[in-house]
Amino acid sequence: DATAHQSAMHCVEDGIYEYQQTDEQLRMCRKGSHLAALERASSANLQVSGTNLVWLLVVDFPRVVERLGARGIRLAHIEMGWIAQGLGCSLTVDGLFARPCRAFREPLLDDLLHLAPSETVGYQIVCGRDRCHDVLSDLRC
Repeated sequence: DATAHQSAMHCVEDGIYEYQQTDEQLRMCRKGSHLAALERASSANLQVSGTNLVWLLVVDFPRVVERLGARGIRLAHIEMGWIAQGLGCSLTVDGLFARPCRAFREPLLDDLLHLAPSETVGYQIVCGRDRCHDVLSDLRC
């Protein structure tokens, strides 16, 4: 599953949205901006206030291991990286950026998303239209 926090996008209300592959729809879970909580959860001093969308890829590692065995953990990480690459390539066409970020505090994000005990955020992709003005801050993730 993937969860997205959206902010400052034309015709889309700020909030947390959930995407599930079964119906390929984004559904709002909670209204309002949660950018401050996302920044607190960053362990890389990530500033998401200038972004438009933050994807949070959620994984249930116990279920993955039950289904695929020990190699499931590695395969889940490979798939999350593949999803991040796909998002990055898709967004670049429209002049947007996608910055994969693995430096975050899982418990804070898990609480923000109200995840089940077996679920955790495995990957985060920060997206937006305006690239950072400072090249150094653009590379910090």
